[in-house]
Amino acid sequence: MTPIPYFVRLHVAAVIAAFNPALMAALGNVDMTFNPNAGGRVLSTALQAGGKILVAGDFTSMGGQPRNHIARIHANGTLDPDFTTGADDTVACMAVLADGDIVIGGVIRYVRMDAAAGHGGF
Repeated sequence: MTPIPYFVRLHVAAVIAAFNPALMAALGNVDMTFNPNAGGRVLSTALQAGGKILVAGDFTSMGGQPRNHIARIHANGTLDPDFTTGADDTVACMAVLADGDIVIGGVIRYVRMDAAAGHGGF
């Protein structure tokens, strides 16, 4: 097994079973109207401070724009154009740590980061 290289502050987590999450409405009900228009499967979501939502999975577009396996969307489901970080393959799981760092795991070898995106570290 070839080790996965670390980039900047990228922490690679173990791959977990893939699932298709639904975002929860304020009262804990499933919001069936939420649709970020992913061009593939969404396998994981994580909420960042400020209410922006990280979306990861096996997709190459989000909201009709090219995004490789990681995207950030606003609470209304529209794509955040300032977040252009991408991965070379499927991101199966992720979490946002208390300090704002993002932990991702999956079938990844490389992550392209946009320092201007203001997403905290990986």
